[in-house]
Amino acid sequence: MKTLPRLFQTAALLLLTASVAAAKPQTLEIYSLCGAESEGITKVLQMMVPEGDQMEIKQAGQKLVVRATAEQHRIISDRLDELCAPPRNVQINVEFDTSGQSRERGAGIRPTGPINIRDGDVSGGFEVTLRNRSNTLDENITQMLVASSGKQASLRVGERVPHLLWIEDYYGRHYRHREVHVEWQDVGAFLAIEPTIIGTGPLIRIRVIPQLSGRLGNGKRHTIQFTELATEIVACDGTPVSIGGFDENKDFYSKFLVGGTGGNVSSITQITLTPKILR
Repeated sequence: MKTLPRLFQTAALLLLTASVAAAKPQTLEIYSLCGAESEGITKVLQMMVPEGDQMEIKQAGQKLVVRATAEQHRIISDRLDELCAPPRNVQINVEFDTSGQSRERGAGIRPTGPINIRDGDVSGGFEVTLRNRSNTLDENITQMLVASSGKQASLRVGERVPHLLWIEDYYGRHYRHREVHVEWQDVGAFLAIEPTIIGTGPLIRIRVIPQLSGRLGNGKRHTIQFTELATEIVACDGTPVSIGGFDENKDFYSKFLVGGTGGNVSSITQITLTPKILR
């Protein structure tokens, strides 16, 4: 019976020896984040490295101090290479196809014979002319922009915004931070386009956000983005995809996409995006 504790002691010693032998040696390395997003990078790397031997990561500014095994160091180095790689650029061709009807109405006066002016009095024959013309609107415009993956680039869709007061009132009614009655010097309608490459491609997620951009009365630039009206699609590299006529927010876009056209215009705008990942 006295030999039993000795057997337990021997087994415990063998287990301890085995665990020490199995523990892999660790070394200390310092890594540069080289432009990678530093916020939360420690937690991200800890999730990427398989569980096992104890690993220590400390962050100091744009440096990481890591005590880990050779295998863990290899994984961290590979992940940091991916995180530090510059974002890839995406070229997007944006096609606007507008169709509809425009109507011009007006009145004028024209002479029917010679006009005599004597002592400030005007005499002669005049007739009133009325204009009531209807024209078919068919316009196709393509613009091109380039944006880094995850970043925004904007394109102008209107030199001026005829329904600016209505759009400002809409902004005030639907957004918490109300900025109505902004004293603009000039304002144009823009679409902010934000492409994000999914993984390594070829799929690209694209957000299209309407925005007003111009200058205030004091000369400073000012921009309002309607993020709640953003449209999001997923497209394949090199494949055109249509975002339709914005039926979901038709009331807003019917005034936002007028693009400075005067007169009584009834139109529908279809927008087609063709993204291309730049190698």
